[in-house]
Amino acid sequence: QMIESLESNVDALAQAEASRLSVERELDIARDIQQSLQPHVAPRFERPVDVEIAAVSLPAHHVAGDFYDYWALDDRHLAFMLGDVAGKGVPAAIFMGVARTTLRMVATREHDPAAILERVNQRLQADNEQGLFVTLFLGVYDTRTGNLKYANAGHHPGLLQPAVGEPRSVTAATGTILGTLDGATWTTETLQIEPGDHFILYTDGLVEAHGADGKMVDTEGVVKHLRTLGAQSAKE
Repeated sequence: QMIESLESNVDALAQAEASRLSVERELDIARDIQQSLQPHVAPRFERPVDVEIAAVSLPAHHVAGDFYDYWALDDRHLAFMLGDVAGKGVPAAIFMGVARTTLRMVATREHDPAAILERVNQRLQADNEQGLFVTLFLGVYDTRTGNLKYANAGHHPGLLQPAVGEPRSVTAATGTILGTLDGATWTTETLQIEPGDHFILYTDGLVEAHGADGKMVDTEGVVKHLRTLGAQSAKE
């Protein structure tokens, strides 16, 4: 009986390990698919533009609800977004993919950030039985004038690191989160970005991280770090 019980336990462990490896393989594939949705090359314009853009994503798990995207909207406008779906893991990742794809589709016909968010919210809210939501910053940047039009759906304010002067918080929320409230509206605001300025967006994975002292980094920690940086490229 002991031998039979041992053999049965060994078989059960082997099956459990095989199932675990199968799940991990599927999660690895899901991670690769998710990363493929994010841009890996600079957006292309018909004429040369004096703009740098860079992003980094470091998921805490195989897949995550954070996402970013950027693309050339036309021959002079750069569109970009940064979003954070509530929750973690596969459900957040799936909702992220839906939100990103929906926003891209809407933006092919509408260029006003607030109007884009309103249409995206209608589509997400209509089929959102799980009650998921996303905070999102959407910007449309004029590469010739430096004018940034944006709408912020409950996301962290951006940070402006001017070429000369102190970094400061800008682009506060212009409306609520996406995906939950029927008929929600947003406003489009503007921000002038001068030559040499850096505009920085982030998700709570940055500001809620803890330093060596055990304290949360918070926005003030990010601003403090920005003060120590000299003239650098966006990627640096």
